[in-house]
Amino acid sequence: MEGERRAVRTVRVRNISDLAGEREVREFFSFSGEIEHVDIRCDGVPTGRTAYVTFKDPKALEIALLLSGATIVDRVVNITPAEDYIYIPVTEQQLMVADVTSIASTDDLEQPNEANVSPTTGRVYVSKAHDVMTTVIARGSAMRQDAVNKAKAFDEKHQLRANASAKINSFDRRVGISEKINSGISVVNEKVKSVDQRLHVSDKTMAALLAAERKLNDTGSAVKTNRYVSAGTSWLNGAFSKVAKAGHVAGSRTREKFQIAVSNITAKLSHRAREREEMNGDEGGAGVAGQGRQRVAACRGDAGGPAERAWASGGGVVKKKWAVNSALMALYAFAAVLVCWCLYAFRTSFGDELLPFVGRPDLSGLDLAGFLSRQGFAGAYPAATLLFFQFVFAAITLILVAGSVLGRMSFRAWMLFVPLWLTFSYTVDAFSVWSPNGFLFKAGVMDFAGGYVIHLSSGIAGFTAAYWVGPRTAKDREAFPPNNILLTLAGAGLVWMGWTGFNGGAPYAANIDASVVNTHLCTATSLLVWLVLDTLVFGRPSAIGAVQGMITGLVCITPAAGLVQGWAAMLMGALSGSVPWLTMMTVLHRRVPLLSRVDDTLAVLHTHGVAGCLGAVMTGVLAEPRLVRLFFGDGGGDARYVGLAYAVRDGRAGAGFRQVGVQMGGIAFVVALNVAVTSAVCVAVGSVVPLRLGEEQLAAGDDAVHGEDAYAVWGDGETYEQSVHGGGGNHGGYAITANPVASKGDEMI
Repeated sequence: MEGERRAVRTVRVRNISDLAGEREVREFFSFSGEIEHVDIRCDGVPTGRTAYVTFKDPKALEIALLLSGATIVDRVVNITPAEDYIYIPVTEQQLMVADVTSIASTDDLEQPNEANVSPTTGRVYVSKAHDVMTTVIARGSAMRQDAVNKAKAFDEKHQLRANASAKINSFDRRVGISEKINSGISVVNEKVKSVDQRLHVSDKTMAALLAAERKLNDTGSAVKTNRYVSAGTSWLNGAFSKVAKAGHVAGSRTREKFQIAVSNITAKLSHRAREREEMNGDEGGAGVAGQGRQRVAACRGDAGGPAERAWASGGGVVKKKWAVNSALMALYAFAAVLVCWCLYAFRTSFGDELLPFVGRPDLSGLDLAGFLSRQGFAGAYPAATLLFFQFVFAAITLILVAGSVLGRMSFRAWMLFVPLWLTFSYTVDAFSVWSPNGFLFKAGVMDFAGGYVIHLSSGIAGFTAAYWVGPRTAKDREAFPPNNILLTLAGAGLVWMGWTGFNGGAPYAANIDASVVNTHLCTATSLLVWLVLDTLVFGRPSAIGAVQGMITGLVCITPAAGLVQGWAAMLMGALSGSVPWLTMMTVLHRRVPLLSRVDDTLAVLHTHGVAGCLGAVMTGVLAEPRLVRLFFGDGGGDARYVGLAYAVRDGRAGAGFRQVGVQMGGIAFVVALNVAVTSAVCVAVGSVVPLRLGEEQLAAGDDAVHGEDAYAVWGDGETYEQSVHGGGGNHGGYAITANPVASKGDEMI
């Protein structure tokens, strides 16, 4: 009942884990007594949440208090009576990921080894044993009380004990069993007394005991007077005294060192807290040291993505004559995106709401002493860390788009395309899906690390841009062999490793999410499935195919990395290694007119668009509610954030189908947005500069576009002297003129 005080029947349970829900709390207190209701609240403190458990029987309160110090899921809880608690039903309560502020302490403390054990180690073991025994005793006491109460009620109802006593007394009166037993005992006593008087057993036994006692006394005296025993005893006493004294001194010194260490750490933490308060006022600090280090590591791993992708796709997997152009397109995108991101795009993607799908741009990305030093909108780290981490995501997206138009797009057109597409497409995707103010985020779309924002959007945008730019030359479409497969494999390994930061940093916190493990598990499964299909269908495994399978696995798990179990990650890997393979490697690609007409150089539509779409849908099917709660909270207690498989299991199929529908709605929005915006940008850029290179440049490649070549080793009858870089100042007097670029090179020089 609302407003009713529960002073004598309610306990307050502090430090509740984020993994513990109402069901776990009820199971924990189930042996204490019948529970009336459980109220879990987020008090905004770094020590976790607080639960109020109200019992129907006031006696259960005493048993519940015995459980204080025990563990619920993964945290030790403190249980006290809630004398001032008033029960008010809560209709909406957000579960937040706990602020792991203790990481700073554990980072500064050296871990004890076997040779230098902390003086508190024993206390830890005793505390753990105390936790176990307290839980066992409390639950045993509760079970005993419950059993006694039930037995007592059953006896009072059926009068078993009274009826049994009456029947026994009646039978005893009729048969006389008690009298016969008493007379039998009297007869036995008389017999024993008669034998003892006749044989004197008692006297002889007493004499033997006295003789044995005298013998033992004589032996003890002899031992005590022996000089060897005396000397040994003295030596042992001295040794024990020295050991006790040394132990006392060592314990005192260790205790003093430990106290000094604790004092230093406390002072250091206090100093850090004061610095954070001075910089940020009431808004809190810039983050825990452990969180910051985790974010920096994630940024390092993530920042490698663009450069790695440039080398893997542009440096090795493209035809030799386009190697420089491909790598330079990626390098330009990385630089141009960073400048635009700091100027306005970061706040447009994650700032204050301007419209339901875009933020308000401003120059906060340049304010290092102010805005960037404050805490990010999520996680315990500065906004500057969030800015750089999210910038890398944006740069990767443009580099992926470049993979669809390699080998024919004008570099000048690319220079205009990058900032325009970033401004009108990427920022809208990012704000809608990731910003807490975005309409897709509010609708419940789950995208852990960029399945929608990065991969689906790049796949659709790249395919659309390829449509407007036009295909490569017929010769390049027929034969586009990688110029260096070993370099491609090396770059693929770097991409796989860099994805650890890509998905591992997405939670904005150093927590227990399984995103890194799931990322590698799905990727490995996808790569193996792709290789098996290549072997079965084409008769031999392909290195390029293995790279494609790796990429599709990384892309597919990205929207679900920290939201699914390990078996689900393997299932997604099997799908990502087979479904994109079918769309790209079979006749489907040739039978669909649009797919065969549009020249997607690196098949970004299949490896990122199809795989990203597949991952988004499977997230809605396989998302595990407990893992989702760590990242998104509980969705306000409504039907959001639950995978279809778990919703059906829990009897909430409607909520599961709703989540799948929301995921598919997000896919439709991203596809429509990128088709429209990419088309508009291509038309606008094409009105200023040509989107496509000229025919002579298309035939020559890097030598004509940039005046540079990737390698000094030539093929197709070419030599170094035939290139624009050979022969000194003689540009046109070569004996061999098989190089089709020779005349154009002379004109350019």
